[in-house]
Amino acid sequence: MLPPATRSPVQARIRGAAGFMLAAGADGVSANTARPAAPRRCLRARRHPEALPHAVATRFRTTLSDVFANAVAMTERDLATVYRAYIDCLNRRDWASLGQFVHEAVHRNGEHLGLAGYRAMLEGDVRAIPDLQFRVDLLVCEPPRVASRLLFDCTPSGELFGLPVNGRRVRFSENVFYTFEDGRILEVRSIIDRAAIADQLERAA
Repeated sequence: MLPPATRSPVQARIRGAAGFMLAAGADGVSANTARPAAPRRCLRARRHPEALPHAVATRFRTTLSDVFANAVAMTERDLATVYRAYIDCLNRRDWASLGQFVHEAVHRNGEHLGLAGYRAMLEGDVRAIPDLQFRVDLLVCEPPRVASRLLFDCTPSGELFGLPVNGRRVRFSENVFYTFEDGRILEVRSIIDRAAIADQLERAA
């Protein structure tokens, strides 16, 4: 058990909710004055909240709902923060820090690349598109997954996805789905709007 000084706010609130349950027991007396309920009575209360007086049961349910809702929200915020830091890493070309965000066993569209292969892919993208910048247009986090719509406005120097761009300015989007493990990207599923690039090239011809 973690000492009080090292518990997170969520852990402390969960422990506080459990303490309230033990103190209240099935008798509904004050958490400040009651003795801890016997384990059997506590287990019965957990399985059958209706056994508790209405006010006690309502407070218990509300406390736990609030705790777990906040725990999920915190996780989503943390995941969004990590993802935006990853995008910043790409835009700064900070390849030395890439391992902070990408797992050593990363896969992309079903292909195992590993961290070295993933870095080589990104470095190749930057060579082909010197002004490449990743801009997050839409971000949805549902741990352990992230869905993102990225926008690009750039001038590739040669071919791009098999299309002869040759220095012309193009705008396109990419829909990407990530799976995180241990706070790093383990799997990437990417769909690029190649048709939008082809349409721009055709109109410019």
